[in-house]
Amino acid sequence: MTKSSIAWSVALALLVPSLASAQSGRVVGGNGWLEDRQRAEGPGFRIGNLELHPGFGAEVGYDTNVFLEDESPQGDGIMRLTAHLLVSTLGAQRRNEGEGSSTNDNVGRRKLAFRGGASASYYHYFRTRARNNLEADASFSLTINPDGVFAFRVYNEFNRSIRPFTEPSTGGRAPTFARDRNLAGAEIQLQSRGRIITGSLGYEANLDWFEDDVFDYGNSITHRIRLTVNWRFLPSTAIIHETQVNFQNYIRETDGPATLVGDNRTVTSRVGVNGAIGRTFAITAMAGYTAGFQQNANLDEYQSIDAHLEGRWTPRGSSSFSFGYRRRFRPSFLGSFAKLDTIYLRFRMIAAGSFLIGASGSVSFDKTGSGLAPDGVTLAGNQDERSDIRLRLSLFAEYRITDWLGINATLGYLSSFTDYEWIAGSGGGGAGSLLDPPSAFSKFDAFLGVRAFY
Repeated sequence: MTKSSIAWSVALALLVPSLASAQSGRVVGGNGWLEDRQRAEGPGFRIGNLELHPGFGAEVGYDTNVFLEDESPQGDGIMRLTAHLLVSTLGAQRRNEGEGSSTNDNVGRRKLAFRGGASASYYHYFRTRARNNLEADASFSLTINPDGVFAFRVYNEFNRSIRPFTEPSTGGRAPTFARDRNLAGAEIQLQSRGRIITGSLGYEANLDWFEDDVFDYGNSITHRIRLTVNWRFLPSTAIIHETQVNFQNYIRETDGPATLVGDNRTVTSRVGVNGAIGRTFAITAMAGYTAGFQQNANLDEYQSIDAHLEGRWTPRGSSSFSFGYRRRFRPSFLGSFAKLDTIYLRFRMIAAGSFLIGASGSVSFDKTGSGLAPDGVTLAGNQDERSDIRLRLSLFAEYRITDWLGINATLGYLSSFTDYEWIAGSGGGGAGSLLDPPSAFSKFDAFLGVRAFY
């Protein structure tokens, strides 16, 4: 089995579906190889105690609905150029490779563990008013004494996204949907000898910033305190607990539709079990409670069950199937919060050691709180609440010509079914531009390209 095949198999065995947390659902047809770091890493370069993994990809594609419109959608061809560089301290295999040394010579505790990287994607639109633009990601995680009873970790994650766009219904130029998000955090980690009990206590500051002035009413900063405790009572089964408190404050510079959102506090506590059932099946089951408190008396407060149930089936090292249900709450740009009930599944398979096929899908039943003006009237919409059924589908395929060169194709579909309709300037201080799509929509996007990675 080649080193590349081993890396792919490990990535598949550990794969857990990730649900997008963006408040406006991003199209799932993104850079497939950047979604999972294992797929972005080739053989790599060793420089002292570091591994470097550079890469570059070029793709052409088409988006059937650039501005997420319900009527007369505008489609456009797209060229996407992506570069990335991933850096980390040596993995277990390379730490044990020493010149002329045995595995036992290198088993000692690490003093530091570092993992970071950066990527950028340049988008060129050929016909629409969508601007040429750049998406970017950068992150790092540094852990001191990672193998000890006591450890300390600091980390930062930055993301600049530009898709999807929205367009002001009042006409005029199309604003950029450029959105900058930065998450900075630090946590104390504790573990018993043998790692039977592990836990962490941490703080995060999450800045959410829109670059275009027309959207600046959505700018916010969230302070988060999180406590986790895991107790492993079987070789591959653990009881897990998580409590999280969020303090979200909006940063407003102009008099946009500010009463659509409001400063809020959220408390979530969950407990559950994560473990294997037999050799090929694993399950995660968690349940708890979430309560949200608003500082604006005209916005709805909420409390409800928070739940997550997921099954993972790995019949062989080269394939993986995951499926689950998730009930959660998140901030919303209409009515301050949204309740999401999501059913999802994901499948990955490697054929002949060089061909990767992936598919994922989800259907989400979303409902917001009431969006009201200070006088209590409905704010700029035909309904004071918004209910959506959102469907996301994605197909991804890649053929690896060598350990460092691949050809890939991605197809994505995103749709939202709703009776809600945003009415620009309809009283109550409503503005012409809305961060969430103004009504129902659907779109396909597809990309075909080649990438080199090492």
